[in-house]
Formats: sequence, C-alpha cells, structure tokens
Amino acid sequence: MQVPEKNITLLKVHDLFELMGVKHPVYIDQETNVELIYTKGLVDRIGLDWKSQRRKLVEGDNPDLYALAFYKSIANLEGQMAPENADSDNIESDFIKTKEGLYIPLESVQMYLARILTAQVRSQGNVTSAEFLLSLQKEWRNALHSYESHGLAVKQSLQKQEKERVDLLTKLQKLKKDSQDPKVRAIADYHLDQILNELGLPVEEERKQA
Repeated sequence: MQVPEKNITLLKVHDLFELMGVKHPVYIDQETNVELIYTKGLVDRIGLDWKSQRRKLVEGDNPDLYALAFYKSIANLEGQMAPENADSDNIESDFIKTKEGLYIPLESVQMYLARILTAQVRSQGNVTSAEFLLSLQKEWRNALHSYESHGLAVKQSLQKQEKERVDLLTKLQKLKKDSQDPKVRAIADYHLDQILNELGLPVEEERKQA
C-alpha cells in the first residue's frame, strides 16, 4: 500500500508529546483533525537508523496499520525536487518548524514502539532506550491481555493513584465517624466530597444542600 501524500500547509502545531524526557511537537491536520508526530524525530530519539526504519515503515501493510502520511509542499506534490530539510538529519535546530516528511498519527505511536526490536536498539549501543522500550512493551502486553480478557485496561500508574485515593477516602470516612469535633467532621466532609467527585461517585445529598 502506498503512503498518501498531503499538503504540509494542513499541519499546525497542536500539543507536545514526551518520549524519554524529550518533548516532540504534536501537529494537527486541519482537514481531518488527526493528531500527528514527525516520525523521524521519534526514531532519532530511540537511536535507530532513520533510513532503515523509514524503509520498514512504508513496506507491506505498515502504511495501513499505522495510517501514515507524507506531508509535502505544493511544489513537491507537483513532482519538483524535495528541499534539503525534508526528512533530513538536522532536525533539532528548528524544533517547532513543520518539516516535510513522514508523519505518524499520535494514536499509532504506541503500536509502532511496541513492534520495535529492543535487541536491535541495544545492539546499536542504546541500552537506556532499549530498557525503556522493553518496560513499555511489558506494560502494554499486560494491558492488551486485560483488555481482551475483561474489556478494560487501566494504566498501572493510574491504578496506583486510584488506590491511593480510595485508601484516603477510607481514612477520611473513619475520621469522620470516630471524631466528635464538628470542625474535624466538616474538614473530613470537604475532602470526602473532593475525592468522590474525582472518582465519579455520588456525593451525599444532605452535604450537597448544606
């Protein structure tokens, strides 16, 4: 499958995406509202050879799987010579500048990262990147199993936060029950309401009307 070509003027900086401590611009296609990442920036950060990765990305079913697109100037869409900065090696000098080249939707980034061979990354001397990717791949493996088995997957860090809030909720409820001091009970009620709202749970009607 061929990678579709689109006009680069459709792209607008929309947000930032962090990978291994580096923030990459997230662009939005103003025609489709799809959020996109400049693919070479991700590959360079991981420490893989861009030319070989680019070749793999555009072969077979990968363009369809990742929903890739080439963004080019009008001149290049008409078949004229590509400018020097198109998928060039010098990409950090103008960080936010929109570059011609291959873009991957933000929603496809995790799938791409999950399919990278960490042994290949490690063999090129990028041990830190390999270990980081491997930890992500293990987490996504468990999340995929949970989703397929139970229809739901929750990020581990969010699970920890949720547990901490539930534990605090229990402590506040006990504090309110055991305390005879109206001020302490009022403070407990205030924090209980906040946590219940964060968890999407109903607040007691009598406290709403207080």
